[in-house]
Amino acid sequence: MFDLTSGKLLLLGIVALIVLGPKDFPILLRTIGKYMGIIKRQADEFREQFNEAIRESEFDQIKKDVEGLGQDLDTTMRDTQQSVTQDFDSIRTDIDQHLNDPLKPSSHTDSYTPIGIDEPMPPSASAEPALPDPNAHDANGLPFAGTGAPEPAQEHAAAPVERSSLNGSGNHAEAPPEAPELAPKSGA
Repeated sequence: MFDLTSGKLLLLGIVALIVLGPKDFPILLRTIGKYMGIIKRQADEFREQFNEAIRESEFDQIKKDVEGLGQDLDTTMRDTQQSVTQDFDSIRTDIDQHLNDPLKPSSHTDSYTPIGIDEPMPPSASAEPALPDPNAHDANGLPFAGTGAPEPAQEHAAAPVERSSLNGSGNHAEAPPEAPELAPKSGA
């Protein structure tokens, strides 16, 4: 608005010195400085109040943004918790149903039918007797007879019993001789 350069200020100072005289000129400069200080302080206060209002509005906006984020987070957590709970309930129901009826397919599979469940058994397979395994043995290590049933237990009282080693090496150590009993020592 006022374009005051150093040349114009010098010209104003010379005019004021001529009009007021050298006696009143320092009083004029003091008065101008006093009012300039008052104006400057009021401008600083206004600027500080303006900056504080801006900071408060920014803080309010930031506070609103943080509260909005918190609400969004709560909503998302609630939705996720409900989804996980529903998934677990569905899986638990499927497991319970599968435990009650193990041949029933799960809802997560694509129409699975175990092999041989829907196919009838051929009649020739059920009429044919199964041949026994020639290497089959019962729990005692006795071979099965040709009928598939274990052989009856035979009396082996007269036959000597062959001992085998526990490690399977077949080497047998002689039984250690029994140690003679020592007489108890007297305390005398």
